[in-house]
Amino acid sequence: RGLREEMQRLQEEKERQMQVLREEMKKNMQAIEEEKEKQIQLLREDSDKQIQAIQEEKNNQIQAVQEKQSQIQTLQDNQTHLLSITQPQFAQLRTSIQQIEKQLAADESFMRTLLKTLSNTLSSHFALVDNRLFTQRQQIARLRDQLQESTGSYRVMVRARPLLAMDACKTIAVHVMNDATLQIQEATHPMKQFVFDRVFSPTASQESVFAEVEPVVMSIFRGINACIIAYGQTGSGKTYSMIGESTTPGIVSRSCRVLFEEFQFRKDAAFSLQLSVCELYCEALRDLLNGGAEVPFSSSTVSGVAWKHVGSEAEVVSLLAKATALRATAETKLNERSSRSHMLVTMLLMDGERQVAKLTLVDLAGSENLKRSGAENERKKEAQNINLSLFELTNVLRD
Repeated sequence: RGLREEMQRLQEEKERQMQVLREEMKKNMQAIEEEKEKQIQLLREDSDKQIQAIQEEKNNQIQAVQEKQSQIQTLQDNQTHLLSITQPQFAQLRTSIQQIEKQLAADESFMRTLLKTLSNTLSSHFALVDNRLFTQRQQIARLRDQLQESTGSYRVMVRARPLLAMDACKTIAVHVMNDATLQIQEATHPMKQFVFDRVFSPTASQESVFAEVEPVVMSIFRGINACIIAYGQTGSGKTYSMIGESTTPGIVSRSCRVLFEEFQFRKDAAFSLQLSVCELYCEALRDLLNGGAEVPFSSSTVSGVAWKHVGSEAEVVSLLAKATALRATAETKLNERSSRSHMLVTMLLMDGERQVAKLTLVDLAGSENLKRSGAENERKKEAQNINLSLFELTNVLRD
């Protein structure tokens, strides 16, 4: 009992630390947005005032120029008459004209200098804002690192999906108690509770799920290879969480989005992204970006996989759609579109020709109860291979 109480106390302390980190990240993000809005507003107001002052000065100068041009024209019209009066007066008028021309040249030089000064001021203001934004992003990155270190190298999260029309049983047995506790309540079995690093309710959005794994994705910028695996029985919603739909993209698309956004802020390196999509089907590895061609592999190496350079999230989504169309799927009693293979989406973060780190996103095939799924013949062989590979995966993770 003392050990259970100590574990409960440690779990509560861990949850409090994670909550503090979340609140700190939220406050920092809010502070960034507020500071950004303030700086932009100040720049706009300053720019408006400077532009208005320039325009007023310009108008005044134009008016002055027009007035002086009128004076010059008048002087020129009267020049013949003045010359006939006296030579000294003519010389005086010539001197006046020269002085006016000098004044016009000086005014023009002043205007150019003023415009250049204002341009440099605006450039320095924008540079200051960029530096502040970069500093804030560095602070966010440090907070992500702290969160990642506090949660450990391995995290196990559970996402409970809602009941679907195809579900034979209409009684909910899985209950989300809080952000870390899941309760299983069945009529013929005693109640059980399980504690995980994070538990998502059936109403959890794709955004909230990705927010939890985003620090893992961003860790590749620190040279850390990262892997996110969707594991569960068939029909549990793994593909929805990883791939998603057009209006609710999953972890793969959202990972590409934040990586490309980060590229814009990291000007000190020539970052780029390479993509490969493979499936493991009945002990055969297929390259889904190369028409589903089989790829030779051993227990430790894979050779011949096609790597595609990608430059945007839209390009990744397009390649992913083509790859998903080639993936092995079939209908069972438990899932009308059951994945019959494990799909691996791998992204290489490159700095020029140097590989920085690798991000692997895995949509596993679902485990099956052969009697419940009604799998026969080829489907039965697929299910047996799936269950065997998932069993081996548990050994790998355990080691």
